[in-house]
Amino acid sequence: MFTGSLEKALLEFLSSTTVSSAIVEMLARNTRPMRFEDILNEIRNNRQKRIPQNAVESALDLLRESGIVDSAEEGYRLTDVGLLLVKKLKGLHGS
Repeated sequence: MFTGSLEKALLEFLSSTTVSSAIVEMLARNTRPMRFEDILNEIRNNRQKRIPQNAVESALDLLRESGIVDSAEEGYRLTDVGLLLVKKLKGLHGS
């Protein structure tokens, strides 16, 4: 699906960015697409601090541009690439 170096870079990115990794984990737990407002509220509730809205917007933009997340009228969801990366991350972290 992608080269080893790209896969490694994406895995490192997801492992090291708290907002992006929180979004990916949240989308992986949900079977339905999530609206932006729901993503923002859940991140703020789980992190117990006020994450700026533009940080979540930027993270979603990066995830969408990298092909990890897709957006549609009903909300955001993981792509097949995103689902694959989640499986690989779980394997790396022993989950």
